[in-house]
Amino acid sequence: MKWPAALQERVRDLAREHNVTGFMVVQAALAALLSRLGAGPDVAVGFPIAGRRDPALDELVGFFVNTLVLRVDLTGDPTVAELLVQVRRRSLAAYEHQDVPFEVLVERLKPTRSLTHHPLIQVMLAWQHTGPVQLALADVHATPMPIDTHSARMDLTLSLGERFTDTGEPAGICGTAEFRTDVFDGASIEALIDRLERVLVAMTADATQRISSVNVLDAAEHARLDRWGNRAVLTRPAPTSVSIPAAFAARVAHSPDAVALTCGGESLSYRELDEASNRLAHLLSDHGVGPGSVVALLFSRCAAAIVAMAAVLKTGAAYLPIDPALPRARIAFMVADAAATAVVTAADLRSLLDGCDLAVIDAADPRIPGCPGTALPAPAADDIAYLIYTSGTTGCPRVWPSPTTTSPNSSGSPTFSTNPRTRRRSR
Repeated sequence: MKWPAALQERVRDLAREHNVTGFMVVQAALAALLSRLGAGPDVAVGFPIAGRRDPALDELVGFFVNTLVLRVDLTGDPTVAELLVQVRRRSLAAYEHQDVPFEVLVERLKPTRSLTHHPLIQVMLAWQHTGPVQLALADVHATPMPIDTHSARMDLTLSLGERFTDTGEPAGICGTAEFRTDVFDGASIEALIDRLERVLVAMTADATQRISSVNVLDAAEHARLDRWGNRAVLTRPAPTSVSIPAAFAARVAHSPDAVALTCGGESLSYRELDEASNRLAHLLSDHGVGPGSVVALLFSRCAAAIVAMAAVLKTGAAYLPIDPALPRARIAFMVADAAATAVVTAADLRSLLDGCDLAVIDAADPRIPGCPGTALPAPAADDIAYLIYTSGTTGCPRVWPSPTTTSPNSSGSPTFSTNPRTRRRSR
């Protein structure tokens, strides 16, 4: 890893402005990144500390490094400045207890143990703010060399450090990433390092922005997400709201002879469906059905049910679909509760409406063929299209209305790319 001196200077400037160290800035950036990548708002990151607070250890040769845990809370979407204040406070509190061995901490907290990961923390961040140590003994000159152990204690360990020129000028931030190959691959770690740098750049540019607004993706990643998410379609201007009858009329004019409906062995073209529904709509209108009315439809699945739906919508009324398999008491409740003006049904289902006080129209009524096949005046786009009853949480059915613009905006959306040859199946 090698980040430019310009970023190093920006990290130092941000640290100076908020009375924190450069390490705390990087800690905050890493916690923010892990949270944004799916770790959640409660992020724990480990970091090593020298463990030589006692002056008596200054001249003593030995390894006294301890692991401390920084737990960062990102709930509430804090700003960069607020996050730095929190990281500073919690880091200083951890320093006060740095003599407590990490093993003792694990023993006291008793976290759920797993063979798949380290307890308490899975990510470590080490920081070195001094240059490499050169050791010279008489005629012997020693130079530190990196050692590859081919093993990783943590899922991910980032070892970073500031570099300076011989004159003391910032020379960049360098380091290494050690990771478990059974958890990550190299490409994932490279992407994470790039994102960490991107988060640092964003944080040092504006400390007033909230963590959720920090951009962790590059342009290519944004383009890929836009492609996967079909953004080009989703951001198109919304089509002008039209009623279902108006949208259907446009389809009839465009493809009058195309098959509009197939049920069993029966098929209707758009022209035939249009004319049949127009005739039934005129008959319904003669029974006082119009905008604001409700017409119940009691059908098994059949072509006549679709004709009846279209006819009711053309009058400006709302249809109420009723399943003939429902108990008679439920059917009577729905008809009465919806204040239905009329009901359209098949002759063999008419008996289910005994006791209901409303006009009952047979879908095969002999008067229908004599009604005009022309359309009624177009209804308003904001009229209610249909009512649907749910079971209700109290045991009493609840009704939900839907406007006539709902269906065109979903099934007619450019997302579905419908055309006269598109087939939809209802089971």
